[in-house]
Amino acid sequence: VHDVGGADLKVPEYGLIIGTELAKKLEVGVGDTISVEIREGRKPTVELPVVDLVETYIDLPAFMHLSSLSRLLLETTSTDFISVLIDKSRQDEFYRELKQTPRVSAVMLRELAVDNFNSTMAETFVIFIGFFGVFSAALGFGVVYNSTRITLSERGRELASLRVLGFSRAAISYILLGEVGVLILIALPVGCLIGWSLAWLIVETAFNNEMFRLPLIIYPSSYGIAILVTLASSALSAALVQRRLNHLDLIAVLKTRE
Repeated sequence: VHDVGGADLKVPEYGLIIGTELAKKLEVGVGDTISVEIREGRKPTVELPVVDLVETYIDLPAFMHLSSLSRLLLETTSTDFISVLIDKSRQDEFYRELKQTPRVSAVMLRELAVDNFNSTMAETFVIFIGFFGVFSAALGFGVVYNSTRITLSERGRELASLRVLGFSRAAISYILLGEVGVLILIALPVGCLIGWSLAWLIVETAFNNEMFRLPLIIYPSSYGIAILVTLASSALSAALVQRRLNHLDLIAVLKTRE
C-alpha cells in the first residue's frame, strides 16, 4: 500500500490508519477511538484507535494489519489480493508459473492499467483543453478588438485631427493601442487569479466526492501559456485596428468648421 507520494504505508500491528477525507467526515483525528462494525464472519463491533492519517484520492479507505483483523474474526489469515513486484526480464516465466497455479483467478498488470488510464484521460483532456483554448483565444480576441473599435469610433476624429497637426501614425497608434496595452497588462494577473479561483471551485465541487478526489495542481507553464494566448490574441486585434488607423479620413477632418 502506498500513499499519494508513492511511499510505502506502514500499517501498525494494532489500530487503524484512515484517509484524511474519512477522518473529516467522522470528525476524528490521531489518538481518537472509533467503533468499527465488521460485516463478515461473526460480525463483531470493536473499538479501535486511529494511529495515523493518510492522504488518498480514491474512496474513503481505512487500513488495518491483516493479522489483527484475523484475530478479531477468530479466523486464520487469508489473502484475497497480492501485489507483486517482478523483474521484466522474468515476466514471461512468472506468467507461466501463474497458469499452473489453479487458485489464481485473475492477474492485473498495474503498469498496463496505468498506461491505459493515462492514455484515455490524456485523449479526453487534450480535446477538452483544446476546445477551451480555442474558445478562450477567440473570446479574448473579440473582447480586445471590439473594445478597441469602440474607442476608435469615439476618438477617431480626435486622432485624425492629430494626424493633420503632424503626428505620425506611430504616435496616434501609441495613444490608442498603448492605453489598451496597459489595461491588458493590468488584467493579466487579475485573470490568473480568477482562473485559479474557478479551477479551485470546479475541483472542490465536481471532482471531490466519496469515490475519488482530484488535487488542484496548476503548473507555472499553464499561466505562461494562458498569458501568451492572451497577448497573441491582443496583438492580432491591435494589428487589425492599426489598419483602420492607417486609413483615417483626414479630408473629412479638414472640412470640419469646428
